[in-house]
This record gives sequence, C-alpha cells and structure tokens, in this order.
Amino acid sequence: MTPAPGVPGLAREFLPVFKRKTRVISIRLTEEEFRALRQVCISENFVSFSQFARTAIVELIANRSPSTATDLYTEVKRLRALIDELRQDLKELQDLKQLMSSPRAVSS
Repeated sequence: MTPAPGVPGLAREFLPVFKRKTRVISIRLTEEEFRALRQVCISENFVSFSQFARTAIVELIANRSPSTATDLYTEVKRLRALIDELRQDLKELQDLKQLMSSPRAVSS
C-alpha cells in the first residue's frame, strides 16, 4: 500500500488509469471544508480528492435530467393555472351563497 497523494493518512493501492484525464479544475475551500472533505474521503475509502470529485460529478450528472428545470417550470405553471381556476370557482360559490342568503332570494 502507498499513501494516497493529497489525502494524508489514507493508503491505497495503485490502480491502472483506464481513461486518460486531461482536464483540470481547481476550487478553494475553507479550512473547515477541507477537513470535512478529507474526512469524507477517508471514511468513504476514496483514494484521492480527484476520485471523490469525479464520483460526485458523475453521480450528479447521472441523477439530473437536462429537462428537470423545464419540467419543474411547466409543473409550476400548471399548478398556478389550477389555483387560479379554484379561486374563480370559490368566488362563484361565495357569490352564489351570498345571493341565496339575501332577503330577496329567500322571499321569491
């Protein structure tokens, strides 16, 4: 076992690289975020921060449909229209109730 680069205290066996990775991203973390990330990597047996980040990104992409935002917008729009219809129906019922309880309607 060899220490994992970037994750102090974590040992790993070298695995062959099946797909060459050519893109690099960089992020800044607070000390607390870094400690929490390091702890997650160790507890979840990630061999590196890169493996953790790639796994998280792949899972996020796999679980997120490109049309999710559009579907949500369409659903909210549909629900708003339904609420407007219900408001109109309620107003009509209130008007009918008021009409039925007025003295003119009762004496007719």
